[in-house]
Amino acid sequence: MKKMKNNGFSVIELLVSVIIVGVLLGLVLTVGRHTIKRSEFTSTLNQFVSDVAYARQLAARENRYVAVVFDATGTEYTNQLETKISGNIAAAESDADYNFTVVKRVEPMNGQQFNDGSVKGFLVNSVGETYKFPYDLLNPEPARVTVRFFRVLGAKEGEPSTAYEIERYITLTPLGGLIVEDPDEYKKSNS
Repeated sequence: MKKMKNNGFSVIELLVSVIIVGVLLGLVLTVGRHTIKRSEFTSTLNQFVSDVAYARQLAARENRYVAVVFDATGTEYTNQLETKISGNIAAAESDADYNFTVVKRVEPMNGQQFNDGSVKGFLVNSVGETYKFPYDLLNPEPARVTVRFFRVLGAKEGEPSTAYEIERYITLTPLGGLIVEDPDEYKKSNS
C-alpha cells in the first residue's frame, strides 16, 4: 500500500488561522475608528483656531468688532462682523443695539454637539483683544474667555449624553493669546 503525502492544511489549522485573522481585523478596525474620531475632533479644534485668527484679521482689516457666536444647541458657530458703527460698542444700551452680519457659518462636526453652550460667544477688536459677548457694559475691559469642546461618546444625532470621549478647553486671553488644554491641564492651571 502506498502512503499518501499530506500537502494541505487540516480543518483545525484553517479554523485557527481564520480566527486569528478575524481577531486582528477586529482590533485594526476598532483602533482605526478611534483614530478617525480623534482626527475629526482635532480638525474641529484646528478649524476653530483658524476661524479665531480669521475673526482677528477681519476685525483689523475692517477696524470693527467681530463676534464669534455659538448656537444654543452647540452644533455650530458663526463669525459676525459689526455693521452698525456707533463710535463705541460700549455705548449700546441693549443687545438690540448691536448690529452684526454673519460672514461665516461653521458646522464643524456635521451636526453633532461639540460645545455645551456655557459661553454664548466672544468679540475681538481691531487690535486682537478679546471681550465677552454680549458685551458687558458694566465691565468694558478685555476678558478671558474659555470655550469647552468635546466629542460625545457614542454620539448619535438627537440623543443627549454626558459621557465625553474627547474633551479640550480653548482659552482666549484678554490680549489675544490662545491656549488649548486637556481637562487635567485646565483644572491645574485654573485652581
